[in-house]
Amino acid sequence: MTERTAKYCCGRLIRTVPLGLVIHAGRNQHAHFDDPNPRALTAKVFSILSTAHGYLTPQPDRTFDLSIPMQSFASAIVGLITWPTFEHYVNDMRALLEI
Repeated sequence: MTERTAKYCCGRLIRTVPLGLVIHAGRNQHAHFDDPNPRALTAKVFSILSTAHGYLTPQPDRTFDLSIPMQSFASAIVGLITWPTFEHYVNDMRALLEI
C-alpha cells in the first residue's frame, strides 16, 4: 500500500476492510468496470470482500467476483455498507472526514 492509498484506511470495518477502502475500491471498479485489468488495490479489496464474508460455506461470495465481465458492483457495495438511514450515512462520512 502506498502513502497515497493509505489515507483511505479509515472508518468502520466492512468484512475486515476499512470503509474508506471499500468506497475507494467500489468507485474505481464502477468507473472502470469495462477494464479487464482492475487496479491492484481494487482487486485486493474485492477479493477480501468475496472471501471474508463469514458465511457457513467456504465458497467465495460471487456478489464481489471481479471475473464477471462488464459489470458494475456499485449497487452491491452500497448494499454491503448498509446505510439504513441518511443519519447512518452522515455519521460514516463524518467519521471518515475526522482523520
